[in-house]
Amino acid sequence: MKDCDLIMKGGITSGVVYPYAITALARSYRLRSIGGSSAGAIAAALAAAAEYRRQSSPQKDDMGGFDEIEKIAGELAEDLGKLLQPAPPFAGLFKLLLAAVSDPAGGRSKIRGLLSAATGLWKRPILLGAGTALAGLIAAAVLCDLGWLFFGALFGLVLTVGLIALDLRRLVVRDLPANRFGLLPGTTQPGGEGPGLTDWLADKIDIVAGNLGADGKPGPPLTVGALDERNIELAAMTTDLTSKRPFQLPLRSGHHFFSAQEFEALFPPRIMAYLIGEATPFDASAAGGPTDLYPMRIEEDFPLLLVARLSLSFPGLIQAVPLWRKDYELKTPAGENGLWCRCLFSDGGISSNLPIHLFDAWLPRRPTFAISLASWDPKRHGRERVHLPRQSGQSTDLPTQELGGLGAFLSSVLNTAKDWQDTLQTALPGFAERTVEIRLDEAKEGGLNLSMSKDTIESLIGLGRQAGRMLVDEFDFEENRWRRAMSLMGEIESNLEGFARAYREAPVGTDAMPYETLLTEYDQATIKNASKRWRREVLAPFADRLAEIGEEVATARAAGEKKTVQEGPRPGQDASLRLLADADRRPKSRSGAAKEGSA
Repeated sequence: MKDCDLIMKGGITSGVVYPYAITALARSYRLRSIGGSSAGAIAAALAAAAEYRRQSSPQKDDMGGFDEIEKIAGELAEDLGKLLQPAPPFAGLFKLLLAAVSDPAGGRSKIRGLLSAATGLWKRPILLGAGTALAGLIAAAVLCDLGWLFFGALFGLVLTVGLIALDLRRLVVRDLPANRFGLLPGTTQPGGEGPGLTDWLADKIDIVAGNLGADGKPGPPLTVGALDERNIELAAMTTDLTSKRPFQLPLRSGHHFFSAQEFEALFPPRIMAYLIGEATPFDASAAGGPTDLYPMRIEEDFPLLLVARLSLSFPGLIQAVPLWRKDYELKTPAGENGLWCRCLFSDGGISSNLPIHLFDAWLPRRPTFAISLASWDPKRHGRERVHLPRQSGQSTDLPTQELGGLGAFLSSVLNTAKDWQDTLQTALPGFAERTVEIRLDEAKEGGLNLSMSKDTIESLIGLGRQAGRMLVDEFDFEENRWRRAMSLMGEIESNLEGFARAYREAPVGTDAMPYETLLTEYDQATIKNASKRWRREVLAPFADRLAEIGEEVATARAAGEKKTVQEGPRPGQDASLRLLADADRRPKSRSGAAKEGSA
């Protein structure tokens, strides 16, 4: 069976498109590396679990795990709304939110739903206001003065609005921060019909993986290390809002810790038992932390559930996950360096909603498919709801969207800020033709449409099936590799030409050494063990070889010989090679490991 990688975009309820897309691919490909953000990370964790089951089975064509994923699609069609359980302080507000996003066509049913939810949420202010108005009516009748009626109605209205405003202020200023800036913790809540989202997902991952005890129930959770043993990689994005940076999951450094009390509100008991293990809590209160800190599990001990949950924390809706680390630029009350700081990990889609860069390599050895989610515009797309490009696009060819009002303008500001890199990257040669796009009617499908009908969900599931089959039937791997190689070679050549010039020549107008001398003779103290002998015998010969290639290119161009890659036929693209920061923080022992080509 051929190998492939798979990356899935975030989109909250849009994730219902993924189950059958995954299984359609799995019938033709072995899933080697799987990733995503937000709802895409949930799908990635389930896909990894299913592939783990297949690779652990004596029968390598065991599709039992993928059959379970298809069952999940059916469950979502029936029970999606039951998984979304608000914390008790937000039950009324969540009911109002559901009423606001239901019945997109509007009409009397939506108005009735909004009035019912608002009345339940603010019963006391409404009753007090109504009582004041009634008192004014009685006074007007007794005193035969209509002024009392006007005064009672006005005062009742002001009283109602004022009390509602105070209640909203309490929810926003006190309750929301106290609940990690989200209405839904993910765990099962009082009065919930069945398990909450996180509890449900914890069990589903292990059921899909066949990771069950003798009693048929899940025990210790499936971990990244178990996947590694079957040559399966799982990755997802999360966003540390406190540190203002993304992280790639699973976490790989030992910098983060968790508070048991905080985590108990977010994860089921069996997951907590695994995370704590045999560790002893330590009291960090003297340095600004809580009294029940435990070291976070990392690398091979990181559970798949945490990969999904740390990536799925949609701001305002699903609660962020708090982790603790020391900030050594801040001092403790005792004057020592290293104050414990609480870091809120929120949705991976804030940083990269379609992390197409995952598993990337210069030259692909297997396809890395991506499933993107976009807005369906009947005027632009007609009836085509699933699209696989036959060629890459230009950044100037991206679809436009009219900004008719303030809401659309602000939404576009946010989406552009967080998605521009993913948008441009997926348009490049070598990326575009491996990214299938599922187009959703945003008025009623996916996203924040939290109360989609069964028919709508089943329609989205069907679009996912179509997307998976399209990748299997229509993707041309050789063409993809050809475009990727051609888009890369010219950029390498151009950079080597510039490298040669900077390497041999000293900076203009300074007495600084050229890099050719700097790399071997500079008396440096910042990089340990970079001896001059190593620099002369290893570093300099490598740099010389790179410079020689660049000099050959410069000579050919100067002679007017059109024998360079840059002057030959290449795909049109807006791209460059540069050293980029990596969200995957790796320990020193692994920092020098070369990545296997896969993308």
